[in-house]
Amino acid sequence: MGSSTRHSSRRATQGRGHVHSVAFSPCGTIIASGSYDATIRLWKTTTGELIKELTGHDDAVFSVVFTPDGTQLISGARDRTVRRWNTDTGEPIDKPLGGHDGWVTSVTVSPDGTLIASASFNGTVRMWDSKTGASIGELKGHISDVNSVTFSPNGTKIAPGSRDKTIRLWSVNTHATIGTTIGNPLEGHKNDVSSIAFSRDGAFLVSGSWDKTVRVWNVEKGIEICEPLRGHTDFVRSVAWSPYGVHIVSGSTDNSI
Repeated sequence: MGSSTRHSSRRATQGRGHVHSVAFSPCGTIIASGSYDATIRLWKTTTGELIKELTGHDDAVFSVVFTPDGTQLISGARDRTVRRWNTDTGEPIDKPLGGHDGWVTSVTVSPDGTLIASASFNGTVRMWDSKTGASIGELKGHISDVNSVTFSPNGTKIAPGSRDKTIRLWSVNTHATIGTTIGNPLEGHKNDVSSIAFSRDGAFLVSGSWDKTVRVWNVEKGIEICEPLRGHTDFVRSVAWSPYGVHIVSGSTDNSI
């Protein structure tokens, strides 16, 4: 899933820790969970039965996401690596994807399944070929930690949200043009942008922030379409659109949705 926040430096032990990220498989029969205990677990959706425990990361797992065909699970962790896992065997696919010099806070996969994007506390987003694990490039522009990253529904854009209070848009048309900046940064939040999500048609973007607000943006124009949505009394940690774009949902450390 496409969100992340700052984290405690305390390492979970004894095989137990906070669950920081969960994801459904495309077929809906498996749930993956990434934990501070450095493990990933796969569960049966219908019964809650543990299927497999995936081990290989050396530190807390902050983000997990399935590829659209369900054959791979992608994970990002505090050990500064991205890993690809075979969902049938539970085994890592090749070596870890390295290159970030900060915690990997968020991972996402393009709608066609060909690209992986990973966000890091070093202020960058790295792009990877999902089939080979080859590094394609690095998106630079944020001046602080990147907390969240997501692809547009048609896969032509990628949007990271950062601790520098901005959201940036890059075009993702082909491997040759990855990294082309679109317009100016989306500015308005007064604190970290912790979570972002595109509407189903890709025309709008919603963002949640540590400034306790939710904001909605016109992607083409790069402007807010309304006043900030207020009501939370603490950090907004996660945002999402309803399937048909009629509603927005937000979750906060004020214990409310």
